[in-house]
Amino acid sequence: MPIVQTNNKTSINNKDIVLKSAFSLKEVGNISSKLETAAAAPIVLDKPISIDIVILAIKMYAEQKLNAGLKLLHVTFNTCHINLFENQVILKVANEMQREVCKNVHQDLLEFLYTELQNNQIKLQFEVTMNAINTLKPYLTNEKLEALVKKNPKVEDLKNKLELIVNF
Repeated sequence: MPIVQTNNKTSINNKDIVLKSAFSLKEVGNISSKLETAAAAPIVLDKPISIDIVILAIKMYAEQKLNAGLKLLHVTFNTCHINLFENQVILKVANEMQREVCKNVHQDLLEFLYTELQNNQIKLQFEVTMNAINTLKPYLTNEKLEALVKKNPKVEDLKNKLELIVNF
């Protein structure tokens, strides 16, 4: 088969490609015997899992996503807290945005874990940590004022004495 080289790219002439449309019984027998031997090989499903193995598998998944250019997923999976309860993997992420990002790859991660851990009983759950929920920073003016009043109730008295109007 002649190979043509142009602009540092290798190409094959289409006239030289031959596709086989018929197979002999001998060839079919060879293929079916190969399939039977592959099916006879023992496949271990539902292997027991541990937290260490799950963490390692999730780190491998994060590296794959980094290599694919998905840095946010890499950071999310490397910074989340991973818990294991029976076959349920719980990933605790820092905020709601990270949870949504994880939900978008839920099925992909689950299939990766099925194959890597050889366990089809794994369930996956994403949760936002309570610390992240409780430590939301105030952004609006009224939220900032409420936060200051919680820290120091005299701020409310000062606001009233100075007759300040808070723009919302």
